[in-house]
Amino acid sequence: MGDDGSADTLANCRGRSIGVASLEPALPVALLGLLDTLLAGVLGERIPVVTLLNIQGGGYLVAGILVLVLLGRALQKQTNQTHITETQEIGI
Repeated sequence: MGDDGSADTLANCRGRSIGVASLEPALPVALLGLLDTLLAGVLGERIPVVTLLNIQGGGYLVAGILVLVLLGRALQKQTNQTHITETQEIGI
């Protein structure tokens, strides 16, 4: 560390950067949780609770299918890239 405290400053900046990066994924989840709570309060008076629970379960089902489809595409793309790289290295 120099006399100007540059190492401490760098460490503080790194810590703040990591803190902001870890906060970023949590913010949309918190906002969606708040939105869900508001919707449940408003719709709970008009729609039966069992119907709301069925809709919520359907949302989890759709989200799971979406994740599987996107994961399959990502894995296929990664496999194709790996195959292209290997064939270029071999010289085919």
